[in-house]
Amino acid sequence: MRRSGVTVIAALLCLGTLAARQTPQFRSGIELVELDVSVLDRERRPVRGLTKFDFMVLEDGQPQEVLSVAEVNVPDPVDVQTAWMREIPRDVTTNIAGADRLIVLVLDDAQVRMNPVMTRAVREIGRRVIDRLGPADLAAVVFTRNNSGAQPFTPDRSRLLEAVEKFSGGFGGSSGPGDGSAEHFYKASLRTLKYVAESMANAEQRRKAVIFVSPGLPLNASSGLASNPLQQEAQELFREAQRSNVNIYSIDPSGLGALEAEDPVSSALPAEETGRVQTINNDFLHMLAANTGGLAIVNRNEFSAGVTQVFRENGSYYLIGYRSTGDAAPGKYRRIDVRVYRPGLIVRARNGYYGPPPERRAQPGAASPALWKALAAAVPARDVAMQVTAAPFGIAGRKESALALILALRQPPPESARVTERVDVLVGAYSPDGRRRASQRLNAKVILRPEPGTAIQYEVLSQLLLRPGRYQLRFAAESAMQGKRGSVYYDIDVPDFSRNGLMISGMVLSAEPNVPSAPRDAMAKLIPVVPTARRQFWPGDRVRAFVRLYQGGKGALQPVLVRTSIRDDSDRNVFDRSETLPPAMFQKGRSADFLIELPVGSLEIGSYLLTIEANAGGETLERDVRFVRQ
Repeated sequence: MRRSGVTVIAALLCLGTLAARQTPQFRSGIELVELDVSVLDRERRPVRGLTKFDFMVLEDGQPQEVLSVAEVNVPDPVDVQTAWMREIPRDVTTNIAGADRLIVLVLDDAQVRMNPVMTRAVREIGRRVIDRLGPADLAAVVFTRNNSGAQPFTPDRSRLLEAVEKFSGGFGGSSGPGDGSAEHFYKASLRTLKYVAESMANAEQRRKAVIFVSPGLPLNASSGLASNPLQQEAQELFREAQRSNVNIYSIDPSGLGALEAEDPVSSALPAEETGRVQTINNDFLHMLAANTGGLAIVNRNEFSAGVTQVFRENGSYYLIGYRSTGDAAPGKYRRIDVRVYRPGLIVRARNGYYGPPPERRAQPGAASPALWKALAAAVPARDVAMQVTAAPFGIAGRKESALALILALRQPPPESARVTERVDVLVGAYSPDGRRRASQRLNAKVILRPEPGTAIQYEVLSQLLLRPGRYQLRFAAESAMQGKRGSVYYDIDVPDFSRNGLMISGMVLSAEPNVPSAPRDAMAKLIPVVPTARRQFWPGDRVRAFVRLYQGGKGALQPVLVRTSIRDDSDRNVFDRSETLPPAMFQKGRSADFLIELPVGSLEIGSYLLTIEANAGGETLERDVRFVRQ
C-alpha cells in the first residue's frame, strides 16, 4: 500500500492524530454524554417509536439517567426531474447540522486482483452507494493498497464518483495461492479498516458506516489467535470499530461464477479448491459484519438490494443524552453499555469514550489548542454554524492563483446591546496526500446588533495563494462571544491560468443589501465586487455575478462570446443573454472582466442553476452556481 498505514488514512480523513477521542459536550455545568444508537429487530429492520423509558444506559456498570432521546430517520434520496439538481455540486459548503451520516467506501484493491469482471463490479457497487447518499451525508473513498486516487470526506458526488472510477485491482492473494507478499496485502486491508474506524471515533451525533468492497481474507472464526497474526490484527480491528460505533458492511464483488470465468489464476485451480477459498473469504466478511453490527452481502451478482438494505439500516437511529456520574478524572476511559427493555432487539452503540483531557491554555497571541483540533478533525465541528465558498483567479506573471475566500458564520444575536464579536480563524490548504501547502490566520471584528427572533450572519473575507492543483481547504473559527468553535471543509481545483488558450476564473456573486463582512476591502485589489457566500435571495436583492476571462500565451487575441443562462428546477431556460467581448478588452494582462446583474426579482420561488459560458476559437468553458429565489 503506497504510503501505507496510519499516515495515509490520517492524511485522507483527519489530517491530525488518529488518537483523538470523543469529548462529551458541557452544557450549563452538566456533562452530557451523547450517543448515537441503532436498534434493529430480528429481521434487521429498524425499530422506531422508542422513548427514553425504553433505554437503559450503564457507564462502568452503573446505571445513568437518560435525559433525552431523539429519533432520527434519514429520508431516502428524492428523485429529481432535472439532472443538474443531482449532478451539479453546490459551490457553497456548510457544516450546519442535519440528519447526516458519515460513509466511508473502502475499496479493497489489495485483495481484488486485476480482473475485468470484479473491477466492473467494484465500480458498480461504488456508484450505487454514492447514488444512495442523502443531501446531508458526507462520504469518503479510501483504497487499501494505493491511495493516490482517494477522496476525503465530501458532499460532492462528482468527486466521489471520480475516485471510484480510479479503482483498479492489484496483486493480492485473497482468492488464489499466495506468495511471500500475500500477508503484506492482508495486513494492508485489515489496518486500513482499523485506521478508518479510529479516524471516525470522535464524530458524535452522526451515524457512521464503512462499506468494505472486497472478496475477503483467508480468516474465519476457527483460526487460532496464537498461530495466526492476521487473526490478532482482525481482533484489534473489531475492538476499534466497536469502540468507535462504526458499523462495517462487507460486499463481495466476486459474484456467482464470474470470478472463475475471467480470472486466469482462479480458473487454474480445481473447482473444489476455488470454492473452498471463496467460502473461507466469505466467512471473514460475515465475521467482520457480525463483530461490528454490519451486514455481509455475498454470493450475489446484483448489488442494488444489498446496498438499499445497508442504507435502510444505517438511516434510522436514536440520539441519546445522559448525565455521567462516573469518575471525572481527566482522560479516563469510560465503558458504556446501552440496552433496551424490549427482548429480542439488536442494539448497536459505541462501547466507551474518553473523558475530556486536562484543559490546555493557548500561548499568548497563539490560536487555542481547541481551534487547531477543530481544523484537524476527521469531520467538521458544528458548534458554530459556518459555510464557505472559494473562487480562483489568475495573477499576471505568476504561477500561483489567488483564491477569493468567503467564510460565512451564523450565531444568535446579542440580547440587549450591540457588541463587538471577535473571531479567530485558521485556514489550511491540503493536497491530496494530506500535506499542508498554505495556511493563514485571521482575526476579524464585527459589530453585532440585537435582532430578536433571528440569527445573525456575517462574513470573513480573505485571499490565499496556491499553485495549480487539487486541494481541500479547511476553515476553523472560534467565536469569542459564544466561546465555541466550528469548522468547515471545501474541495477545490485550482487551474493553471498561465497556460495557452482560453481560461475562466471561478464565479463569485455579490448581493445588496450587504451581509456584514470584515474586512470589506479584503479583495479590492483582486476583483471589483464584494463577494458573498449567500445563495438564497429575495425579490428586492440586487445580485450580480462576476468572472474573469484569460487568453494565455502570445498568440493573437480573439473575441470571446459569453453566454449567461439561468435554468429552473424543471430545466426550463428562464434567462439567456449573450454578448461578445472584443480583443481590446483583453489588453491588460490578456484578461477581461465580465459582470452581469441577475434578474432575481422576476424569478419565481424555487431553485435555479446559473451558468456563464465562454467560447473562443472553438474552445468552450463554463462555470455553474446554484441559488434559491425565496
